[in-house]
Amino acid sequence: MRISRRAAFVLCGFAVSQALAIGSKETSASAVVAAANADAQAGVSPEHQLQIAVQAIDNGRDNDALKELFNLTQREPNFRLAQLLYAQLLAMRSGIADALPMSKADSAQLKELREEFRVRVGHSEREPTAGSLPSDIVELANSEPYVLLADLSRSRLYVLSNRGGRLQVVEDFYSTLARRGFGKRSSGDLMTPVGIYRATTFTPGSALPAFYGAGAFPLNYPNAWDRVHGRTGYGIWLHGVPADTYSRPPRASEGCLVLANEDLLRLKQIIHIDETPVIFSDHVDWVPPERQAARRAEIKSRIEAWREAWAKHDSAEYQSFYARDFRGNDGSSKPHFDDAKLLAKTTTPLDIHLTGLNLFAYPGQQDLMLAQFTQDYSIDNVSHISRREQYWQRQSNGRWKIAHEENH
Repeated sequence: MRISRRAAFVLCGFAVSQALAIGSKETSASAVVAAANADAQAGVSPEHQLQIAVQAIDNGRDNDALKELFNLTQREPNFRLAQLLYAQLLAMRSGIADALPMSKADSAQLKELREEFRVRVGHSEREPTAGSLPSDIVELANSEPYVLLADLSRSRLYVLSNRGGRLQVVEDFYSTLARRGFGKRSSGDLMTPVGIYRATTFTPGSALPAFYGAGAFPLNYPNAWDRVHGRTGYGIWLHGVPADTYSRPPRASEGCLVLANEDLLRLKQIIHIDETPVIFSDHVDWVPPERQAARRAEIKSRIEAWREAWAKHDSAEYQSFYARDFRGNDGSSKPHFDDAKLLAKTTTPLDIHLTGLNLFAYPGQQDLMLAQFTQDYSIDNVSHISRREQYWQRQSNGRWKIAHEENH
């Protein structure tokens, strides 16, 4: 099999410490600043610059690649992967195959940079097909302008905008996850959780140790589904990197999702505290819109039937929507909510409205859907408004039933 110049470029195994020490002095300081500022002002991200350089290398345009990498390393001198690629390209141009010693070719740092290269460039070769949608997001309420979706298997965080129910990827970022991967179950297991969360606050970097960079968004891990399944741990954040670092290796955190500081601050303009959904998915499939439409119709019909049973005071029918293995927050195995009690106590008609519906195919688990909505019902001229989360699970007979729910 033929190995592309790009693959050979990274596999050659030059020592990182020496690669980082190589610089270029042939350009004046003013020219360096001007070039770096021009890229920033043009809205070209450092990662996009890296991809432009890699594409130039693959196409045999080494001079263009050198120029791009030079500008990038001056703009982001702590971008170690860019420094390595720049040093290797300079070495290749010397015409000497072993221009840099190989004594540290198998160092842990070099292996991490190789993996970062694989992840970053691999993403550019597997971008979602135009018009496709992530299978995790079945419906998003108009009140949600954005949703964050992390594909943990690819170290990628997507930002999707929502305009009248039409989802579109508007930005995506390289991200670092936990050292031992994902699928967190217990405190201290050095894994990133899989699930659906929200940011509870934002803490600026000035109020945190330097390790967290520009700041942090703590997430509400463990969520309701985590807790009912006994998952433990705390302190799962979206956060930045130290000032002397542009990015960290793909797997390096203790459980958090870590972004370049510039990218984290971009999220500050997007995330609405306690509102914006943040999905940590084990793997994101991008599917045609019509597939989502069928799933949406199926689960929405069940939610509407549940609402109608509640409104009609049909207690038996209402409780039939709950799975046999249902577990409440207190560990109870049968529905005993205020709703059910209310049905038994009164025949007064209930005026029930469900709004702001979000539907998600819960990541990491087959046949589990999370429905989030605001419920507003009135009885005896008193209005009751709350936000409800329902976890609908497909049973062995194919019917969807509620396995867990929680009111906020």
